[in-house]
Amino acid sequence: MAQIKLGFIGCGSHATRNLQPCVRLVPEIDFVATCDISAAKAESNAKRFGAKQWYTDYRAMIETEELDVVAIVGHPKTMHTDMAIACMELGKHVFIEKPPAINVGDAERLAETSARTGKFGMVATMWRHATAHRMARRIITQAEFGEPILFEGRYLAPSPRGAHETLEWAYLLDQGVHIVDCMRYLVGDVTRLRAFEHFGAGGRMAFAVSLQFENGAVGTLNMVAGAPALETSVMVAGDGGHAVHVHNMQRVQYLKPDAWRGVGGYRDFPTLEWNQGTHYRGYGRHGYLEQMEHFAQSILAGRQPRASLADACEVMRICQAIADSHGQSASVQIRRD
Repeated sequence: MAQIKLGFIGCGSHATRNLQPCVRLVPEIDFVATCDISAAKAESNAKRFGAKQWYTDYRAMIETEELDVVAIVGHPKTMHTDMAIACMELGKHVFIEKPPAINVGDAERLAETSARTGKFGMVATMWRHATAHRMARRIITQAEFGEPILFEGRYLAPSPRGAHETLEWAYLLDQGVHIVDCMRYLVGDVTRLRAFEHFGAGGRMAFAVSLQFENGAVGTLNMVAGAPALETSVMVAGDGGHAVHVHNMQRVQYLKPDAWRGVGGYRDFPTLEWNQGTHYRGYGRHGYLEQMEHFAQSILAGRQPRASLADACEVMRICQAIADSHGQSASVQIRRD
């Protein structure tokens, strides 16, 4: 079987718990080397997950090993942005954990570097790769579904992660990017939005966002930081009279009209359901393994993996517009200049 040769930069908690365990489950990946500023972590993960070598200097790894791709999981500025640009300049495709950058400008630099060097970049917004969301996408693209006319999204997260300029930006970068990318995956680009925010005690925040999409659809996006548990929901309705709802990235409900006619001629509209259940063949949350499979298979096929760095720019622009919109009396247009 054809394989891509992978070097993995970053052996912190997320890489160790969720991503590197998935790497060894992908037959299209030859796990060549780990790299971390902590020699102990790099060596431990190499031995634990089957990498052949380990390094503390990513440039030394790239110069020594014959790598096709580099995965980067760490700080968004010093690692995701700066190291990814350096790796693409050195001729390597890159897989970057989200967020790819701490601002729109840096995200655009990443996309520009990818276009200039001809090296693919993928951002790990794994919601789009969860099986339930992929099923929803297939349903939405069927002719009978019609054009999307409504999106509803809800994301309750225990807390923002990472140290950023404000708690608001920390949530949008580290949590909000997931549902925003999934929203684009299912419905398309956003043209305008208006956001309301509420800041409560203990760093808890709530966001209520009204959206208009490029295809004319409208939608709402509600997000909470500091929720007691993680809870996710996305729903899309089409003008063919169909709707699809995904709950917690593992249960799909598909509403179809005129499925059958009940006793006495009454119309019934049963919901078709699919539930992934408690078993997951990967590690961590749904989508972690699938995104690694997608990345490897896309690179082998010479095809841009998604979410691309250009996709990530759009997500960052939407998040920036949400932050900019709070306190304004009118909606904010998504800027792409």
